[in-house]
Amino acid sequence: EKYGYRGIFKRRTGNHTDGCALYYMSSLMELVSHNTVEYYRPQISPSLLNRPNVAIVARLRPVNKAPRVLGRELIVANTHLLYNPRRNDVRFAQIQILLAEIHKIVQNMGSKEPAVLLMGDLNAWPDSPVIKLLEEGSVPSYFSHLPADSGISNQCIYINNNKCKGD
Repeated sequence: EKYGYRGIFKRRTGNHTDGCALYYMSSLMELVSHNTVEYYRPQISPSLLNRPNVAIVARLRPVNKAPRVLGRELIVANTHLLYNPRRNDVRFAQIQILLAEIHKIVQNMGSKEPAVLLMGDLNAWPDSPVIKLLEEGSVPSYFSHLPADSGISNQCIYINNNKCKGD
């Protein structure tokens, strides 16, 4: 904080000491709210969601002294998706959960239209399902989505009460 930044840290699931961090300049933005996201959800899919990766989703608001260009609220998401190059399916499931979390926060804002910034280590190649979903909004139907009873639709939106099964 002595350098003018505030931050949020989410440790990876389990006994890990690393995780995700999100820092913002407190003279320009203030934290309205934040959610931490754990992708470890074996009750939804034991083979897909059994990794300790995490994310942070924060809602930031410009403070009065901020330059006019920062006039609207900002949703910032930071994540580190699974590295294993053979597990596109796991990364795809993880990004679906993150997008549902972002959508939940935006929906709860009502009529406000925030800017959304998604960042992190996606461990994804340009032609991967994760990148296709982020760039195009969809992926070919042959690529599997989360299980139907996960609580997240194929559009990466929570189906019931803004919660994922098992939360």
